[in-house]
Amino acid sequence: MMMDSGYVVPGPAYVLRDVTFGYDTRFRDHSESVLKSVTCSIDSGKILGILGPNGSGKSTLLKLLARVLCPRSGTVELFGDALSRLSQVEVARQIALVPQETLQIFPFTLAEMVLMG
Repeated sequence: MMMDSGYVVPGPAYVLRDVTFGYDTRFRDHSESVLKSVTCSIDSGKILGILGPNGSGKSTLLKLLARVLCPRSGTVELFGDALSRLSQVEVARQIALVPQETLQIFPFTLAEMVLMG
């Protein structure tokens, strides 16, 4: 977590434990998992690149980190708090998701979009 003074809280910002996610379809009770048993930590104040082919779950992972989606199983923690226990407002105060491609209806800069959450 970046504080106003520029101080970065030491340790992991995110911890994922055995996270599995799949998109449900109306044709099946349970779809195949896009992400299967993902376990990792992401340190605070670091830059992270997520690489992979189309359909490999990169955007899904980012949506899980932003609490846009909830995992089918496993836990995602943000600074030690389970995301499932935080409101979307609480999560948005700490992180922002800026998609690669967006439909820009209003002429906001990237900085303005991030500030709006």
